[in-house]
Amino acid sequence: MASYSPPTSHSNQPQSDTENWLFLGNPGTGKSTLINCLIGEAKFEAGLADTELRETAAKSIKEALQEDGIYKIFFVVTLQQGRGKPDDIATITEVLDSVHAPNIEFSIIVNQSGKRVHELMMKMGDEYKGVVRSLYSGKYSTGSILFLPMLGTLNEVDNALINVPDELEVFLRTKGRAAEK
Repeated sequence: MASYSPPTSHSNQPQSDTENWLFLGNPGTGKSTLINCLIGEAKFEAGLADTELRETAAKSIKEALQEDGIYKIFFVVTLQQGRGKPDDIATITEVLDSVHAPNIEFSIIVNQSGKRVHELMMKMGDEYKGVVRSLYSGKYSTGSILFLPMLGTLNEVDNALINVPDELEVFLRTKGRAAEK
């Protein structure tokens, strides 16, 4: 889990009077890179792949959401063979189950899409519908999904920073109603 408070604060600790963005997902989906690019410095390091940490992460997220503050939840996922990965769907389900908040709103960022896949997603045709169906194969669904293309300058480079695409900035600020505690 990584928490980010947009521009008024660069703290990674939840702020009670600030909107906090929680970036959640399995290792390797690009959470750390996205946040580092948003804040303009390599502050977050990529985690190690350990799917057994999912339960611990879900508990930590539940605790964070019980703290005072305003939160937006963004699950960062990647595709496999043009479909949502079962591990990513399981993470979304386990995290949202642990929160015990009916009708909790969240957004999904489909990160690192290849050029061809990204172009197909932007057409919102049958391929798009198939991907969205695969992302909804768990208990939860959202109408708030952003597809980000693979950014070649970040591919296989540690601690690289770029300006984030405008579409990401707009998505983060406008999607996913913030949950207040």
